[in-house]
Amino acid sequence: MREIIFKNRKTKTWEKERVPGALLFSLFYGPYWFSKILFRVILPLATRISWASRFYGFLQKRRWSRRKIIPFIKKFNIDPLEFEQSVSNYSSFNAFFTRKLKPESRPIARGKKVAILPADGRYRLLPSLQQFTELEVKGERWDLDRLFDQKEGLCHYRNGSLVLVRLSPSDYHRFHFPFACIPSKARLIKGPLHSVHPWAMDRRPSILHENKRMITTLFNPYFDRVACIEVGATCVGSIRQTYTPNRWYQKGEEKGFFAFGGSSILLLFPQGAIKFASDLLSLLPSSTECLGKMGERLGKSPL
Repeated sequence: MREIIFKNRKTKTWEKERVPGALLFSLFYGPYWFSKILFRVILPLATRISWASRFYGFLQKRRWSRRKIIPFIKKFNIDPLEFEQSVSNYSSFNAFFTRKLKPESRPIARGKKVAILPADGRYRLLPSLQQFTELEVKGERWDLDRLFDQKEGLCHYRNGSLVLVRLSPSDYHRFHFPFACIPSKARLIKGPLHSVHPWAMDRRPSILHENKRMITTLFNPYFDRVACIEVGATCVGSIRQTYTPNRWYQKGEEKGFFAFGGSSILLLFPQGAIKFASDLLSLLPSSTECLGKMGERLGKSPL
């Protein structure tokens, strides 16, 4: 399995990702002969059985799961001083996983025309979708039109920009509005729950348009209509929206959260709606990931 290397935006250093459940990943996505069987036969069945992820989530809500919290914090070097409440107050591992943070731990970049990172995670950019309506990797295609599950879905964004955010299980798992906006009601598109880790994406790049996902349109006078898509993944049986549709929200206010597991967020901007921060653009090509924190600068409207 290839090493996952990303750039830490804060420290400006390159880091190697520590992967929770690396052994299980290697069994399903590794180069071994039996991995091909598991990938082609067992995995498609497992990812389509939603009760499996729900049952795993149920286990993470049991009180005995609290014993995993402190070892998890130590293993992944998570700062408990950022938490809204003490570690001892979490009733289960899932309560810790869906934790809220102190507002001061994620300062919000100022400016009406400034968009922020909506979540903690590893970021990739596609500044122009004009040549990337379909991304092909090893013969498989990630079809952007199918993200919307309707033919007219992508017409507003076809020549625009795409932001991909990958949340690791060790990340803060609440997501926020990237700018002040009026959000539409989230539309649910049902699907399987494949892993969104790069090891899985290497083998099956179509995951993002296949997985269970929710689509919200964010209306803003500077950025126009931006599509915000939360994508579920293995062991993420629920994408919880905590906002109220069709009312005004300030930049950085909470939109929702993912239950246990890794997951992804996609932001699609219309053509010319955003000029990305220079340090993020410097990481192109798009396969390079950058670890960023919610509230940091994503880019600015040119208006």
